[in-house]
Amino acid sequence: MAIAVFGALSFGLALFLKYVVAPRYGEDVAARFIERLNYIPSQKPALLDGSTLSRWLADERNKTSIAGYVFPVLFPLDLLFLVSLGLLLGFTSAALSGSLAFLAHIPGWVWWVFPLGYIAADLAEDLVVAAIFKSVIAMSEALFACCGCSPR
Repeated sequence: MAIAVFGALSFGLALFLKYVVAPRYGEDVAARFIERLNYIPSQKPALLDGSTLSRWLADERNKTSIAGYVFPVLFPLDLLFLVSLGLLLGFTSAALSGSLAFLAHIPGWVWWVFPLGYIAADLAEDLVVAAIFKSVIAMSEALFACCGCSPR
């Protein structure tokens, strides 16, 4: 039952974020560029780096996009999604391990390590992005490289 609930919730939240909420804040937020792309759609063809991100953050035309990216896209909706997906992964792992005899000797908590790690990592990413977007942390090339945002 929990697998079906969290599966449906994860799927529904992903679609709601992608097609309803994020597009309200412009093409850059709709693309979730900081999390998924190596460029900012409105600044193509320039690759995403510390200076292009700093320019985007400083541009007055992006104030609504920045605010929308942080709230409601990252918080609370992406937070709800990451918890829902993490719980889906955890419950599915535990159910699968319980149904396979050769995995029965492994303690149940082991199957929650990676889902909880995913939740922690995604939450940390969201917090750093929100802090940068709200100017709590100053953007720099070093921070950009440290966050692993460098173009791949």
